[in-house]
Amino acid sequence: MANDRDGIKAFIGPQAERIKIACGVLDSAARQQSDCDSLLCALERHLLLGGDKKKPSTDGKLSTQENGILKRLHRNFAGDLAVRLKAGDVDAYIGKHLNDEGYAKATLNRIAQKLGQSYNLAIKQNRLTSNNKPDIRKLSEEDNVRQGFFERTEFLLIRAALPEYLQDFAHFGYVTGMRSGEIKSLEWSRTDSDTIRLRAVDAKTGKPRSVPVEGEIAEIIERRRGAAKGPWIFHFDGAQIGDFRKAWQRACVLTGLGAFYCRECDVKLDAKCECPWKWDGKDVAPVYRGKLFHDFRRTAVRDMLRAGVNPDVIRSITGHETQSMMQRYNIIDDRDQHAALRVMHAAVARLKDRGFSTSMVRKLGTFARRGNGRVC
Repeated sequence: MANDRDGIKAFIGPQAERIKIACGVLDSAARQQSDCDSLLCALERHLLLGGDKKKPSTDGKLSTQENGILKRLHRNFAGDLAVRLKAGDVDAYIGKHLNDEGYAKATLNRIAQKLGQSYNLAIKQNRLTSNNKPDIRKLSEEDNVRQGFFERTEFLLIRAALPEYLQDFAHFGYVTGMRSGEIKSLEWSRTDSDTIRLRAVDAKTGKPRSVPVEGEIAEIIERRRGAAKGPWIFHFDGAQIGDFRKAWQRACVLTGLGAFYCRECDVKLDAKCECPWKWDGKDVAPVYRGKLFHDFRRTAVRDMLRAGVNPDVIRSITGHETQSMMQRYNIIDDRDQHAALRVMHAAVARLKDRGFSTSMVRKLGTFARRGNGRVC
């Protein structure tokens, strides 16, 4: 203890020495019923109770993303003692999966974040000290620019290919830019003739929002009233819509907006592939690449900006917390660039028609930039 006080060596009590990072049990139901005190099991119980936002799970389950991350961590850190993990071990784990397994940087950051969160929870519960937590690296995601968008024709194709219960669901996402989980939670009890209200508990940001019932949204709601069955606006035979990734991917493949690739050789699966489809003794699904439901969110932001809608109003509909978050969407495409150049050339042509020389046009352009675009 004196060594710890003098900064020579961190003191680790016998209880902390026994705590494991992961018990290694992959079945989520078994983990929830267990009294295991591993860091990840404790984190799972914490998340089911709502985590730091105190928003309990409505169905007693974690999200698909959280469950997948915990499975990976349980598999890779099974039986490892929490106090033995060092920064170098974390770097080695990230490097292996980044280079050898081909994980995306964003995926590894989400995994590392959950690992760090499990340590933070143990420290908060006085089970570990801050000295026991390793330094966990965060990879730069500057090159992770959002680029997926839907043009109107592409949206109409995917809407027609989706199962009937998902067609209005997708249409609502395309128009409003709402997250899929938020759309699933919309109820008739919070909808009137001119407004749809999203509860704070159902919003990712924890803040309530509302969407006006206008235009295409009004048409969608009218159709949903005709198909109403139970409390949910969008439903699957009266039940709340669950995970629809398979239906979505199938529709994208049918319409040519996505494809499946071999996980081993990266060959598109409409070509010949002779790779053994095994991983850890289990069959592994191919990798999907193509349009995502989340692309509707980017598309809605882009289309509303093109229509001249105030960015603050857009954020009140889509739920982006800050302007900088919205700017992560790469809303500029070739059509925007062509339109900008057409406007510029038209302005130059008008000036030349009025007798201005090329050098004078350049000077006026510099003056306009300095004067907020106003040219007398």
